[in-house]
Amino acid sequence: KEGLISFCRGESPEPDIYQLGQQEDIRFWFSGHMENQKILISLTDVEVQKNQTESILFSGQDHYLRFRSRFLDWVEISGIPFDETERQNALWPEQLSMEGMDAMGQALLQFYLFSSYPSGSELDIHPFIKAAETAPFSYMVQNLMGWAHYRRAEYGLAEEAFSDAVKLNPSGVGATAGLMWCAIKLNQEEDALQWAIRKAELRGDAIEEATEKTRHLIRQNKNP
Repeated sequence: KEGLISFCRGESPEPDIYQLGQQEDIRFWFSGHMENQKILISLTDVEVQKNQTESILFSGQDHYLRFRSRFLDWVEISGIPFDETERQNALWPEQLSMEGMDAMGQALLQFYLFSSYPSGSELDIHPFIKAAETAPFSYMVQNLMGWAHYRRAEYGLAEEAFSDAVKLNPSGVGATAGLMWCAIKLNQEEDALQWAIRKAELRGDAIEEATEKTRHLIRQNKNP
């Protein structure tokens, strides 16, 4: 726990990405940090043991659109292409100030600590409320708020936050998945299937497989 906190604050060295990649069976890893309004990003390909770095200007004045566009260009040059639909889905106008980003980061750290090191107590909702008050029109903050309420089994409140999130970014896979899971927990079968289809469309997954999996989850929820 202390190591995770130290890492998130930039107070500890980077982990061995190649070892982590083999351990978790994940090929591509991104890491980075900000210095003087620039993000220094590293992309590690565990399979071929190759590391590439890039420095990209970071500014929220255009809702981070230039930063993300440059990031996607670099990722494509590095060998991971995005088609035009995927690219457009990643370029919603994210309304998040630096103050809001800091508040979201604090909330996200609490979410990670709660998930990785359970203490038997409820997830503290206050950091998420603070983030939402600081950045009320941020998709990322509303999506995170939805998952916080979901982990607290507050499915109605989670559904409200996820709904606000998809209004801000209709292509947000995280919030779309959240709406599907809330509908399952609330026994809203038709809504669950509709959101499962939407999630499959966004991810490029097979719709028939996604709906069948969702029907199975609905049955499981009714008969735990």
